[in-house]
Amino acid sequence: MRIRLIEETEALYLIVRMEGHDYDKKSALISGTGIQKIAVAFSNADGGEIAIGIEDEKTGQPVRERWNGKSSIEEYNQLIQNLVELNPSINFSVEFLTCIDFSGIILYVHIDRSAVVNKCTDGTVYVRKGAQSLPVKDPEKIQQLAFSKGASSFEDWIINSASIDHLVYSEAMKNFTAQQSYDVDPLSFVINQGLVDFKTWEPKAAGVLLFSDNP
Repeated sequence: MRIRLIEETEALYLIVRMEGHDYDKKSALISGTGIQKIAVAFSNADGGEIAIGIEDEKTGQPVRERWNGKSSIEEYNQLIQNLVELNPSINFSVEFLTCIDFSGIILYVHIDRSAVVNKCTDGTVYVRKGAQSLPVKDPEKIQQLAFSKGASSFEDWIINSASIDHLVYSEAMKNFTAQQSYDVDPLSFVINQGLVDFKTWEPKAAGVLLFSDNP
């Protein structure tokens, strides 16, 4: 963590910069839940930056008075801890901004795009859309987000509507085993090849595509 002294022009830019897909600014009074929500949304999208200690223009305050950071960097410790507690963890870095023309220290957080789907400590998934951090609650949409990140593949998707019997006793499996030069036990084969979930024995998409008679 570093403290960086910035020029007045940069400070004013951070104050008036419009919030968007990769930038957000929040009051220093933001809650731990609030910063997690934004950070998770950025990590699930394309990354972004959060300036904490800048009041929203909706407050009606003059531009210069909207720079309203903490008096010490230690006062931001809890917010940083809230980011550290995320699991899966997010890749982030922080710096503290000061300006001789303004009082108070701004916490500036850089969030990288994640390779996995991130969620808040309450289990909620958020994604950044424009200037909003929107919740994603539909399991299929969360799975699609994982696919887009490469965190999982369609072949490993569990097909709840199918049964392991659809693979083991299918005509496709009978044809496959008949073509082998050695005895193949269908049940052992689909398990050993990872074509079903080891805990529930529900078929994965790869298994359904390969051996179900009606994929």
